[in-house]
Amino acid sequence: VLMNKLSFSYAASEEQCYFFDDAAERAKLSDILEVPVAGVEVILHGCPDHGRTIDADVAFERNVTMRERAIWSAENSAEISLFGRVEWEEVAVVPPPPPPPS
Repeated sequence: VLMNKLSFSYAASEEQCYFFDDAAERAKLSDILEVPVAGVEVILHGCPDHGRTIDADVAFERNVTMRERAIWSAENSAEISLFGRVEWEEVAVVPPPPPPPS
């Protein structure tokens, strides 16, 4: 299955270095980008004082309109401050195998 994947980095607050809530950060990006939270991964880097950043990888259905809206939302959101541009690629995702018969 082919999917869209966006990758980008944005500023983390000093508070996030000490109280990082992975689920809340994933939910926030899901809301901003209007994509399912299940496809959002975040990693905190550089704490406490070495260029605090959050790296995000966001995978969602292969849909040009959805991709363009998500990129625009990331680049224009007042809630996150990007470092650089949003990178986009199509990735192949292998669905999980079916469960073994009982």
